Amino acid sequence: MKLGTQYPDFKKAGLIIKSDELPEEMWLASDKQQFKWLDAR
Repeated sequence: MKLGTQYPDFKKAGLIIKSDELPEEMWLASDKQQFKWLDAR
């Protein structure tokens, strides 16, 4: 990240409905596989 760069705070703005984390074994999986995993939760 570039020093001094400002990023929007979506949590503070109340825009985060749910936060979830992928298990480590899914980090290198394709987007399709990751979304399939998330949709199945």
